[in-house]
Amino acid sequence: RDPLWSRGLGDVYKRQAHNIESINSQLNTAADPSAVIKEAQQKVQQLSVLQHSSQRLLNERKALEGLKESGSKISTDSKLQQDRVTKLEVQWHLSQAEILATQLKDNQPCPVCGSAQHPNKATIAGELVTLEQIEQEKLVAAQWEQKLNQERELYQSTYALCKELHIQVAEKQRCLLYTSDAADEEDSVD
Repeated sequence: RDPLWSRGLGDVYKRQAHNIESINSQLNTAADPSAVIKEAQQKVQQLSVLQHSSQRLLNERKALEGLKESGSKISTDSKLQQDRVTKLEVQWHLSQAEILATQLKDNQPCPVCGSAQHPNKATIAGELVTLEQIEQEKLVAAQWEQKLNQERELYQSTYALCKELHIQVAEKQRCLLYTSDAADEEDSVD
């Protein structure tokens, strides 16, 4: 797992619960209830924003995992298609050898090697492959490659978004903790 995501959101919720308890405590002991209520409302708003951001981060992480899986499958399919093209190209070359072999006449020179004797003419088991077939399969391979590149770009942008959201959530956590810790220190001074 990426260390960027290693910190659990359970800690966030524990801190939120602590913040809410702190707010309730302040409400019970406040000299000016309207100021405490206003501060509590601000903290509740901040907690709500933090919770929304945390949920969005979780959703983006799930999307990232899905993109990783689909990218892996597309990569495999792309490689299989490229292998198919390579096999067809080899088969095409063998087909060309067979075509040349069918045109050989005894005591006439071979157009490739010049020999007048043709004791082992090339034969191919299977269907003759045409250049059109190869070109068609190359187009399919190019489409797979394009799809793979698009998937990679989407993964990279989603990863960047997750990283940004993680930073935002961490900053919001620090802000809440800082205001909560400052309020606790004020309470202990009084």
